[in-house]
Order: sequence, then structure tokens, then C-alpha cells
Amino acid sequence: MIVDCVGNAPFGHVEGSISPGGALLLVVGDLRAMLRSRGESRRSGKLVTWNVGAPSADHLAHLVSLAESGGFRAVVDRSFDLADIVEAHRFVDTGRKRGSVVLRIASSEEDAGRH
Repeated sequence: MIVDCVGNAPFGHVEGSISPGGALLLVVGDLRAMLRSRGESRRSGKLVTWNVGAPSADHLAHLVSLAESGGFRAVVDRSFDLADIVEAHRFVDTGRKRGSVVLRIASSEEDAGRH
């Protein structure tokens, strides 16, 4: 599954990266992408959708079990300390990221060790 959270992964660009039976979830998509999604799904046999329905506690539990078993792997491009959030935004705005950008938030114990 590919989750397009910023609208920069049109199906035509990512279709080859989606396994048979896989999916593209358009979290952010324009009207054109939404209207084309049904036809792209029929043609390719890969689900292209912007409608995820209503999440539930069971859905979250399933995601947790996938993560714990190694069945879910998040793709992380880079990590930044929260203090470097401006740099993180600049990197995201370049349009060259190839995964998630993670912000690290120090725990209170880590903060105490710095002072």
C-alpha cells in the first residue's frame, strides 16, 4: 500500500511500486484523481481510493498487530529533532522526500540530562 498524504504520488507514477492486489490511498487528492480512481482500479486490479471509511478500535488493533509482527513497515526518509522543525519543513517542501519525515520529541528525562 502506498499512502499519498500530500498529493504528489499520482497512480501513473507509483503503479509499478504497488504489488498485485495492493492499493494507493489518496489522503490528499484533487477532484481529477478522485474521479479517475475507479477506472484506474478496474484497469489495473489495484485499489485506488480516497475513501477509507470510518476507522475503529479494531482497525487500530489490526495495525498494531501488523507493526508488532513486522507485517507493516513504515518508510522513513529522515528524522529531525523537534528543535529543527523549520529545517524539517524545508526538506519536505523540496518535494524530494521518499518516505515519512519524523520529528523526535525528547522525553523529560532526556531534557533533564541536557541541563
